[in-house]
Amino acid sequence: MKRLLLLAALATGAIFGQSLSATQQKIGAFTYTNYSNGVSATTQTLGAFTYTNFSNGLAATTQSIGPFTYTNYSTGVTSTSQTLTPFTYTNYSNGLSSTTQRIGSFDYTNYNNGSTRTSQTLGGYTYTNWR
Repeated sequence: MKRLLLLAALATGAIFGQSLSATQQKIGAFTYTNYSNGVSATTQTLGAFTYTNFSNGLAATTQSIGPFTYTNYSTGVTSTSQTLTPFTYTNYSNGLSSTTQRIGSFDYTNYNNGSTRTSQTLGGYTYTNWR
């Protein structure tokens, strides 16, 4: 799910010098995300695939195979992630990369462009901030 939050950040330019926050809630088979810039997203997992549609027309499809997670974005960007506890490493086809570490209920992510992301899950909600 964190990768899908990242898609919105990529799509809105948030990790290229702007700030963005998001609130996410899971209800039944769907996850709903609202971003501080007015964009919203709906995510659903069907079988081995996770589909995300954004209110601005963007979309993403994610599949996990073994230790790897592959995501195809409608922009043409692709990503590959691997978790080697306690870190998750992600590489994007556009040259971006990130390292994420979970500490307690927080996820801390550092990007190779200097941006950062902090997420916390409380109850059924996930709160995310990009800088």
